[in-house]
Amino acid sequence: TLSPSGLIIAYKYKQGWGTFDQTEYTMVLRLAEQYLIRAEARARQNKLVGENSAEADINAIRLRAGLTATTAV
Repeated sequence: TLSPSGLIIAYKYKQGWGTFDQTEYTMVLRLAEQYLIRAEARARQNKLVGENSAEADINAIRLRAGLTATTAV
């Protein structure tokens, strides 16, 4: 399928490019939820503290919410 700009696109959903029919559901991903998923994965890899760790992901959420960073893991 060609989009109006000439790109080839295989539509995953019934609604095509440039249509605004509200009959389909919209998927929303919360950024905080993505951080928590990654923090859990890093914790399972035993990456608990330091750079690229579960602690860093949790602190990113806390700082965005206006809370202080945590040192507890």
